[in-house]
Parts: sequence; C-alpha cells; structure tokens
Amino acid sequence: FGVLPDHAPMVAALGFGFLTVRVPGEGEQLYCTGDGLFEVDGNRAYVLVNTVEFCDEIDVERAEAAKGRAEKRLKENPENLDIERARAALFRSITRLKIAEKK
Repeated sequence: FGVLPDHAPMVAALGFGFLTVRVPGEGEQLYCTGDGLFEVDGNRAYVLVNTVEFCDEIDVERAEAAKGRAEKRLKENPENLDIERARAALFRSITRLKIAEKK
C-alpha cells in the first residue's frame, strides 16, 4: 500500500517483506523488514519492526546459504521438521535475495 500526504490515520500489521521509502527531493531507499506495525498519524508514518536491513547491507552469500538449507530441509522432510518454520526461513531468504537484486 502507499501513503500520500494527508492520508487517513491507520494502523496495519506488517509481515516479513520489503519496504520502499520515497521522500520527495531525496530519492528512494529499499529495506528488508521483519514483522511489526505501520502507523499513519497526521502527515507522519511510523514503522515499528523487530528487524530491518538496508538493501545495500544484505549478505547475498548468507541468504543463498540459508535458502539452500531451507530447501534441503523441506525436501528431506525429516519426522521432527517444523514445516512452517522451514517455509518461513525459505521465504525470508528468497525475499532478501530479491531485494539485493534491486540495488
């Protein structure tokens, strides 16, 4: 979703993903964010998340390794595998790689 000047007040839950911040006259910055909240109050927007990475700071090798581990776990599907946790790890690594490609 986008937020423009004089946006109605709102609060929204955020999942792991990316956030693009555009400031007129200053350009655009891309972030990878963890779970959290987004709030608009007046002409201010607040992002409250438990983790954030600048696009330029994403360790591509680490993200690729994490992706490989998650894919291997899901493929092998051991009896004690927490499938939701493995899927979340895969999603996070893929998201980081997509964001890193955009820099």
